[in-house]
Amino acid sequence: MIGRGNLSKEISALLDISVHTVNTYRQQIPEKLKADNSIEALNSAEMIGLIAGK
Repeated sequence: MIGRGNLSKEISALLDISVHTVNTYRQQIPEKLKADNSIEALNSAEMIGLIAGK
């Protein structure tokens, strides 16, 4: 959803979770993938097969 450009508010509504939870996960994803930013994290996730490429 992040890769598709969804906002935290949209993701929270789609998954029925709080915006705070989405924002927390958005901060933790790059940390866990040892990436400097969200774009690098998305690229890393694609390379290791966590998400499907475009």
